[in-house]
Amino acid sequence: MKIDLARLSEERPTHLSATWDPSSRELEVPGMRFEMPVKITVGARRDSALAVVQVDVAAHIVATCARCLRDFPTTFDKTFKLVYSLDLSDPVIELDDDIRQELILMYPQKILCRQDCRGICSRCGADLNTEGCRCK
Repeated sequence: MKIDLARLSEERPTHLSATWDPSSRELEVPGMRFEMPVKITVGARRDSALAVVQVDVAAHIVATCARCLRDFPTTFDKTFKLVYSLDLSDPVIELDDDIRQELILMYPQKILCRQDCRGICSRCGADLNTEGCRCK
């Protein structure tokens, strides 16, 4: 995604949208698998000597719970801002790398299927959400 600085306005934002293939952008990590392409919507505007870009990301993922190791479907919806100094010697801002890096930084460190997930027994391996521990 590229933003032409000459077309940026303070009054009216410039809107762009794209669909990314997660595997070609190297977005997949252990514990998170994208089910569909990632939808990205961008709104950019000029603010004096800055270009302010709001990025909205929407994706459907299958995540692996860190406690019980079950896969579950969920959404990955994030909004963030990127701010660039307007440099007229470079009339275009390339957003792809910055968006990718921000997305990866926003990945959850610990994904849970639900807040009260009880996990699995470390000795017998029983899923404590669905059955009792089999240890003696």
